[in-house]
Formats: sequence, C-alpha cells, structure tokens
Amino acid sequence: MATPLDGAINAKAGTGGVAKGLVVKLSAAGTIVIVTSTTDKSVGICEVTAAAGAATRYAPPGTRTTVTSGAAVAVGDPLAGDTVAKATQATASDRVIGVALTAVTAADLDVDCIVQAGVF
Repeated sequence: MATPLDGAINAKAGTGGVAKGLVVKLSAAGTIVIVTSTTDKSVGICEVTAAAGAATRYAPPGTRTTVTSGAAVAVGDPLAGDTVAKATQATASDRVIGVALTAVTAADLDVDCIVQAGVF
C-alpha cells in the first residue's frame, strides 16, 4: 500500500552540510547533499540548514516550499538545481525539481514552488 507524503522528510546532512532553500539529492551514504549539476538526481528542496552529520529535512515531490533562485524565473517555469544547488529554468535533459509559482528577476531570491521530480 502506498503511503502519502504529508510534508517534509527528516534526513541527515551529508558532507559539506546543506542550506535552506537549496536543491538536494541523496548521497551513497543515504544522507542529503546539495546538487552540483542540472542533471543530478534531485529528491527535493532543503528546509533546514544543517552542518554535516546534523539532522535536517527536505520537501519531497508533491509538496510546496520555497527554493532559492540562481537566476530570473517566471511563473510556471520548470526548475532545475544549478552547479550551486539554486533553482534555474530547466532546459532540455535537465532533471526537474519543481515548478515556479512566483516570479523573480535575479539570483538569491525566494521562489515559491511545487516540488516535483522528472526530466525536462
């Protein structure tokens, strides 16, 4: 029987730690780490900043959260994590991590999004 997601998933931060609003993936050790490429297999958006080994949580697909922008994005843009785990408009072959619900005009701004996983 499938279990519905009711919100964030608790996790442990991996090497280098994680920061709120950044796109994350699972490491081989089962911790979460930030993505470093638009083609990384992202699992969600970090919701709690944490040092390596500390408790954290992330918003998985099917949830709504805030992600940090890496560039300007428009409402409805598919989002992917860039080389520093910030959200940018996804392009061909990128791993999508969400859809923008708000627009921003520059990097380092909060974008409201619905988290979803897929390939653009």
